Amino acid sequence: MKELYILRHADAVKGGSEIADFDRQLSKVGIAEARFIGKKCKDSFLVPDVIYSSSARRALTTAIILAEEINFVQDKMVILPQLYDIYPDQMMEIILATSDEHSKVMLVGHNPVLSVFLNLFTLEGVYHLPTGTLVKITYSNIDNWKGIKDVKGTIESIWKPLG
Repeated sequence: MKELYILRHADAVKGGSEIADFDRQLSKVGIAEARFIGKKCKDSFLVPDVIYSSSARRALTTAIILAEEINFVQDKMVILPQLYDIYPDQMMEIILATSDEHSKVMLVGHNPVLSVFLNLFTLEGVYHLPTGTLVKITYSNIDNWKGIKDVKGTIESIWKPLG
């Protein structure tokens, strides 16, 4: 079985002409959201084998905070600049290229692509993925990542921050 965790970055400061979207940092609420989700992962023994994160500041900071909370070795985190501006099929290609030694993979990224991905590649779909929300997707009877291309995953749980 393969498990995929989709995490939308936590709440970020509002953008404006003085801050590029890519450089937006987490708000105080966002830091609390990331810590909350990290603690929930730790309490549930949800530790991915690898974390892929967008290189945008708010996503990478979310991934780092979560990694700290679950005692994840940050050297096993893979920063993928393409996750900042990507299409769902390109995101799927990243997952399909993942080594089969990894059974649990986490992607930390951005909307709208994460919501669209969930709607295209899971049985249930998600209308809108709020900031700081983690979705656990399972692929039963699948033992390699290439095998998920022809099936839709099952959403096992959705964890919203601070709730």
